[in-house]
Amino acid sequence: MKRTRAYLIAEKLYFNAVSNSFCNRNWLFTIYKSLLISNANDKEEIKWTKYNQWKIDHNCRAAKASAKKNGFKIDHLSLTIINDNKAALKVSFSKGGLKSESITCVYERDSFLKSLWEFKNPKQEVILLSQSERDQLFESSIYSLDEIEEEIETSSSTDTGKKSKKRAKKDSDDHIREMKFIALNNLLNQVRETYHQTEEHHQRSYLEIILGAAVFYLPSLNSHFNGFISIAALKGYLKGDRRVKDHIYPRKLAARELLSKKLSVEELKDRYHSHLATYMYITSSENSNLINYYETHENHDEAMKQLGIEKFPTTEKDKFQSHKELNKFIEAIDAKAAQKMSAEELMQFLREFRESNQKK
Repeated sequence: MKRTRAYLIAEKLYFNAVSNSFCNRNWLFTIYKSLLISNANDKEEIKWTKYNQWKIDHNCRAAKASAKKNGFKIDHLSLTIINDNKAALKVSFSKGGLKSESITCVYERDSFLKSLWEFKNPKQEVILLSQSERDQLFESSIYSLDEIEEEIETSSSTDTGKKSKKRAKKDSDDHIREMKFIALNNLLNQVRETYHQTEEHHQRSYLEIILGAAVFYLPSLNSHFNGFISIAALKGYLKGDRRVKDHIYPRKLAARELLSKKLSVEELKDRYHSHLATYMYITSSENSNLINYYETHENHDEAMKQLGIEKFPTTEKDKFQSHKELNKFIEAIDAKAAQKMSAEELMQFLREFRESNQKK
C-alpha cells in the first residue's frame, strides 16, 4: 500500500471516530501506522525524533502533503466487518478529479503495536494511554454511525453481507441502550419518593450526583452534538490537543428534572435525546470552569460569555449541521493559519468553505 493511500484511508476512519470523547489527533497517525503494518509490511518501531515529534506523525503529515499536492482523493470507501478484530476495506481513488484506481485492504485491531502505549518519549508521554484506548479507537472507527455508515447505506446490492453485519451490530447496540433506559427508569422510580421526603441538603445532593452520573452513562450519540465548538477547542484540536464534550444540561440538574415526576420509559428517552444529552466541544480547562455554572449564571451561553469562552460558529443559524461537516471543515483549514485567525476570520473561512462545497 502506498503511503498517500494509507493516509487518505486513515483520515476517513479517524473522522468516523471523532465523536468518541477520547479521540485526539494521535488517533490519525496511529491508524495510518496500523494500515501500513497490515498492508505494507511496515516493521519500523515507534520512534521519537530529534525534532521533538513522533516519527509516524511526521511520516503521516508528509503523506498528507503528498496526497494534497498530487490531487489524490477517495471517491468511495466501503467497509465489511469480518469479525471483532478485523475489517476489509474497498477503496476507489481519483487523481485530479479523474478516477485513478481501486484497492482492497484490511484494517486490524492487532496491527496497533504495543509500543503505542508502552514506549515513552523524553517527556514521559505515550501515543495512546493504554490498550483500552486502542480498543476505543478501533471500535469507534468501524462501528460509529457517521460518514462510513452513509457510504454503506448508499452502496450497491453486492454489499449485502456487509450491511447485514452492520445492521446486526446496530440492532445489538439499540437493544443494550433500551435495557439501560429501562434500568434507569426503574432506579428513578425506586428513589423518587425517598428523594422528595428527604429535606437534608447533603443527602439530596448525593442522590442527585449518583443519578446524574447514571444519566450520562447512557450512550452519547453523534445526533446529540449541538453544532458548536469553542474557538480554543478548535485551535487546540488542530494542534493535536484533546477536545472534550461539555453537556449543556449539567448532571445534577438532569437528575432533579427526572426526579420531579414519574415518567414512562418513552418519556425518559425523549427527554434524554431532546436536551439532557446535548453537548458541544470545548477544552478541558474550559470544561473545568463551567462546572456548576448554573449556580451563578442563568444559562450555558451566559456562563460561556462571562468566562470568555468563544463559541464557533458564532451564530445559531451558522452552526455545524453534523460531525461530518465539522470534520470536513477541520480537514480544509490550515492548522497553522487558524491559530492566528480571529472569530470573524474563522467565520469568513467557514462561509467560503460552504460556498465551495455547494458548487461541487
